[in-house]
Amino acid sequence: VAAYHRSRAILLSLSHDESRALMHHRLAVDRLNELGDRFLLAKEYLSLGQGYVEAGELDIGEYVFEKARALVEALDNERLSGLLASRQGLLALARFDLEAARAHFERDLETASAAGLRHAAAHARRNVGRVRVLLDERASGLSLLSRARSELLALHDRANAHAAELDEL
Repeated sequence: VAAYHRSRAILLSLSHDESRALMHHRLAVDRLNELGDRFLLAKEYLSLGQGYVEAGELDIGEYVFEKARALVEALDNERLSGLLASRQGLLALARFDLEAARAHFERDLETASAAGLRHAAAHARRNVGRVRVLLDERASGLSLLSRARSELLALHDRANAHAAELDEL
């Protein structure tokens, strides 16, 4: 049941139905709490928090990320640590705190690269590039965006490669 709600939430989020997506994320959290699966619960908290950030509910998103952080630290999982850094970067970016966003995204890139997570590293590289462009570090930002685009294409992720290309404009 938790997997159904998580999948449903992701699909609804992609179709920009934020309120229903958040409902399904919350239902997935409830089920995962019942099951006691801390790894999936941490992932779901990160998705729920991202949903709140995307809906403009930044304080609620931050609260949910704090719940995720406690689990991530207890689990000591590199992938979850990178995801947490990424989500915290998105929150900082939404608050226009570009230096904090850069720090979070760079931590995500470092974690993903060290763990050999190529797809996660490409996403993180794109995020670092986007922030550097916004910080008027245009040359290094564009270089990172170009590299991220190439990596995403090599991983057959055309949608995100196209997004990285748009970031370069």
